[in-house]
Amino acid sequence: MGKMVVFLNPETYLTDKIVVQQTNSIFKSEVEQGDYMAPERITAAVTWRRPTENEWQRGYRVVLDHFKEVREIVWHRQGDYFATLMPEGIHRSVILHQLSKWRSQLILGKLKGRVQRVLFHPKEPLLFVATQASVHIFNLKRQCRIKKVQANCRYISCIAVHPGGEHFVIGGYDRKVNWFEMECTKRPHLMRFHGHAVRSINFHRKYPLFASCSDDKKLQVTHATVYDDLLKDPYIAPVKLLRGHKTFDDYYVLDVAWHPYEPYLFSAGADATIRLWH
Repeated sequence: MGKMVVFLNPETYLTDKIVVQQTNSIFKSEVEQGDYMAPERITAAVTWRRPTENEWQRGYRVVLDHFKEVREIVWHRQGDYFATLMPEGIHRSVILHQLSKWRSQLILGKLKGRVQRVLFHPKEPLLFVATQASVHIFNLKRQCRIKKVQANCRYISCIAVHPGGEHFVIGGYDRKVNWFEMECTKRPHLMRFHGHAVRSINFHRKYPLFASCSDDKKLQVTHATVYDDLLKDPYIAPVKLLRGHKTFDDYYVLDVAWHPYEPYLFSAGADATIRLWH
């Protein structure tokens, strides 16, 4: 919410009272910081704090105050780490956090251009940071940037990583969808599925499917098979074109997300509706 990142305990929606009580007891306990002292550059960008009494009654359990407006929060697969994105933060746009220890750190290296998206690798300790014209891949263990990929589009709008981890897809405001291979990033597969700006792309965790949405009133579902043979190109074929949202101020579908197990697709439209497709 604005410059705040709030951790909530949704007591109203959880029927298991034991889970609710255990969660509250964890957040009431003191966090062991040890001898760790955050650099001034980090404390000036983000501050961890406990909620006030009024905030606690509203369900707040931990509050992070950032120095700029937060646009996106992405979680690591293990659940203890997450990253926040502040496009106006310049060299402090991306901050990594550890919930269990209340620690934050900046990624190493200065990035040119406005940061658009941030995404964790599904298997390896890698972080994808997409600026307007390129994608930077950071190794979180080695604390360094290992690769810079020049995007084949004018302005990056979204990024999605294949569940296998060897491929990723970039969408742009110039209508392009580019499929990259991690080991061969200089020759992307260009897919012209849309006639206007691409807003979001998302892979299904289980099925060989990915979805993309655009302002051209198209919600495209595409089949994508990745082979074990690295010399063999992936098989990509459009499957279904979904329509149902209404246009508002020249915007159509703004975001898409797959169900983690079932072949169900959620779409959030500019018409203030969320729709479920199956």
